[in-house]
Amino acid sequence: MFISICDVLQLLVLQDWETLRSTVLSDPTLFRNIASTISACSELNGMTLLHAAVRFNPPLDMVAQMIRLCPQMTAATDCLGRTALHVAAGSNASASLIKLIALACPAACEVQDEEGKTPLHFACDSSCVLFEDHNDDENDASNQPPNHDSIRALLSYSIHAATLEDDEEMTPLEHVIMSDASLKTVKLLQTATSRGIQLKKGSKSFMTAMKSLQSLIALSYSLSFMGRKRNQGKARKAAKARAEEEAKEETGDINQTTDGRQQPLAAQMQHLQIDTAPTSGSGTTKCWHGSEFLEEMKLCIDFVVAFSGAVHDSVKRGHSDSECLTAAHDATMDKFAEAWNDSAKMESAMSYFLYYGTEYIIEGNDGLARKCAACARYFEQYIAAELHQTQAIMHWQKIKEMSIEGDTHTLVKLFRKRIPCACLNKKYDEVKTITKMGICLNPQCNNNSGLVERAKQCIAVDADV
Repeated sequence: MFISICDVLQLLVLQDWETLRSTVLSDPTLFRNIASTISACSELNGMTLLHAAVRFNPPLDMVAQMIRLCPQMTAATDCLGRTALHVAAGSNASASLIKLIALACPAACEVQDEEGKTPLHFACDSSCVLFEDHNDDENDASNQPPNHDSIRALLSYSIHAATLEDDEEMTPLEHVIMSDASLKTVKLLQTATSRGIQLKKGSKSFMTAMKSLQSLIALSYSLSFMGRKRNQGKARKAAKARAEEEAKEETGDINQTTDGRQQPLAAQMQHLQIDTAPTSGSGTTKCWHGSEFLEEMKLCIDFVVAFSGAVHDSVKRGHSDSECLTAAHDATMDKFAEAWNDSAKMESAMSYFLYYGTEYIIEGNDGLARKCAACARYFEQYIAAELHQTQAIMHWQKIKEMSIEGDTHTLVKLFRKRIPCACLNKKYDEVKTITKMGICLNPQCNNNSGLVERAKQCIAVDADV
């Protein structure tokens, strides 16, 4: 049976989901061809099949299947600069549908259309008009008050969107007040806006702390592999020079904020000296790989910097990785007992190492990534054994395995499983064929390397044993 674009669009208007499912979605090749044809049709003004579908609040499983078959549709914008998330938010789609799209493409939450509006603006503005025939559309947001759950869903993926102004210099909070939203919803936006502004103000102190952390990790790694004092001296001089340069940059940053306002967050992020990590649907939006950098988390940041500094000091003394981690624990236990005894704070601290390790993998710096992996593994094992008590002891071999050179498979997999984004999916596909190695615990093993393939038992034992 021949299915045309008009047939598909008519099924959407009629909300005949079962027919659409059986005739189009049941054939992935046909669906992709139709989706491609719709996207390329100039008469549809850049609209994708996902744009057209979410207007009518389709079943969640159907939208999920569309996204699986054509994931690029979540980031595509029409001639007005609107994503499918804009359409869903402005068409009074269910909060579950909005959350599904935002999960597939978090960057879409901050995309501003040609009028400067984000999906959050649309969700907060009951007077927004998406289509000329909106008066005949019962799903259109202009006929409904702002939906509290939809707004909360959008904020869960981008608190920063609450601070963005449209071309009329209105924030989502101002729109929601003008739309006579419930007091509960207004308070939600007030809190989100306040936290978003706090995040901008707090980013300066965060950047300073993170630059210190990055320098410590890099210096610890370089010292681990420098056996001669000459190289150690060069490393210390380089670290000192970097510290002086960063101090000058910090002073310059303060001098540049002469109007009393903080620099834009994106500008401050450049001081990390790390390339922006790729994110789903956007090449310009920074992905934090699941970490939240808020001012109220200053304790965790200070803790991570102190812990990394203690590891660095232990590395200079020539200690092993396990000795360095244990020494860092002992050195920070008294001052940061609150962090060591709180699993939530420990998980937040671990997220910083996961963030930096992911960034280093993306950059191709596996050495620094391994240092971050060892620290993250140590925190993870500490939480399991000491706080949650889900295991009797800390499994040190799992921590030590992070230092096995050449086993990029294990390294990438560790980070990929612990971050919520898809930033390492491509890298994992590249390394998943590499043999995974582990540390052999057989005391009679005569293999000098002490390593064994994960999928095999130790076979390096003398035959007469």
